[in-house]
Amino acid sequence: MRFAPGWIRTNDSPLRRRILYPLSYGRTRSSAASRRRCVLYAIRLSYTKRIHPPTNRICNMPEMLNPAEFTAEVADKLSAYDVELNTPEPLSIKVLYGENEPVLTLKLDQLYSEYEKSPEKLPALVQPLLTEVGWTVNGTHYAFADINEHSLPLMRDLKRHALNEEETGDTGESSKGPLLFQELVNRDEEHVIVQFVLAKNEIIQPLFTGDMLRSFPEPAQFTSHAVHNLRNIVLALGLTLSEFQVENFEGAPWLVGFRGGTHRQFLSSLITVPEVMRTLQQTLNSEAGLMAILPSRDQLLVTSALDENTIIEMGLLARYLKSQSQEPVSSFVWHFKDGLLTRVQTIDVREDEQK
Repeated sequence: MRFAPGWIRTNDSPLRRRILYPLSYGRTRSSAASRRRCVLYAIRLSYTKRIHPPTNRICNMPEMLNPAEFTAEVADKLSAYDVELNTPEPLSIKVLYGENEPVLTLKLDQLYSEYEKSPEKLPALVQPLLTEVGWTVNGTHYAFADINEHSLPLMRDLKRHALNEEETGDTGESSKGPLLFQELVNRDEEHVIVQFVLAKNEIIQPLFTGDMLRSFPEPAQFTSHAVHNLRNIVLALGLTLSEFQVENFEGAPWLVGFRGGTHRQFLSSLITVPEVMRTLQQTLNSEAGLMAILPSRDQLLVTSALDENTIIEMGLLARYLKSQSQEPVSSFVWHFKDGLLTRVQTIDVREDEQK
């Protein structure tokens, strides 16, 4: 009867228990809905008929953290920095840098939404936030009052003055992040940006992302504030318009300046202030709009004439003045209407077509 049908072909009771156990009691259920368990039973027979115990190999998926646990996890990672942290509610962390310093509030709602889609990517999702907070605590930083009152936009062509290693934020652990700027035009000929700087006592210093985040967590809020500071300078000093005579030009453009001759480095930056460009259009009685060139930081020329010949003349003038400038910005022709930039035009005149 040893080999009768239904007989398990071994008298080894331990083996019989191992084989029949899963069939007798069914599969075990996971205690956590978010965890998957894969159990692999490996049974090997040796030449002496001995049975080796089974090997259990567990494949775990990460447990889903709720908002409070997620906030605590992020705060724990941020605790590596020498700052005080406060978690007033789930998905919100306050970073306190010290007395009389602004408080950086980190909103984690968007980050948590991304985490819910891919829980296994938690370290990668959190890393950019850790990097940005690191920028705010590394190295020296400007006082909040100075950033608040003296931040200004400054024009720059990256084709002529490229970013250096410090400005790209590639200086290692001491980095305060990349240079703070906003792109305007990026073409083969020019890459014009608005670089944000701290201008105080006639000294201009670059601002980095870490400087901004510490005082203005929202970049859009900071850029608007810097433009508002330039607007306040215009209101305090006033602007001048003088004819810029060019030989053989049908019409002379107007050169814009600050009263008293100060802040010359920020004249071309006036195109970022809609109120200024709107006022210039009204002053020149041009309902159709305004045309401007900004060949260098200290030059802004405008005209109300918008015909094709004037466009060519302004483009040629911008190209010449930029070639003569030590701080060049743009050889393009910039069109405005009601204070807003509508288009940027490149003038390409071949030498064999010039008269």
